[in-house]
Amino acid sequence: MLESLKGDRAFRRMRKGRAVYVKEFGIKWLPLNEESVQVGIVVNRKVGNAVIRNKVRRRLREALLSILRENPIENFAQQAQFKKKPAFSLIIIVRPIAAKADYWQLKASLHYALRKGGVLCN
Repeated sequence: MLESLKGDRAFRRMRKGRAVYVKEFGIKWLPLNEESVQVGIVVNRKVGNAVIRNKVRRRLREALLSILRENPIENFAQQAQFKKKPAFSLIIIVRPIAAKADYWQLKASLHYALRKGGVLCN
């Protein structure tokens, strides 16, 4: 269900996306024509060593998967009118404070950011 956002070109294209920032991270997203969710998680070295960076990355990926599973298609802004699967590109830019947050805090912040950014309707 989740595809990895790969290549410099894909990340540069995301500069045109809508941005939302919360305490733990910022997100940028763009709607897609394809029926897929492309995700890129950017974790800087300031967050911590490799173990901590990977732990944050895994937690965010699982939180996003959980949010996608829990929400019906009608909750996704772009797809509600077309009755198709969610399709968007998303970049999550992690801030150092995310290393101290647990899974539930990250999931709540991600859900809030997706609603605030217009990816989720409610």
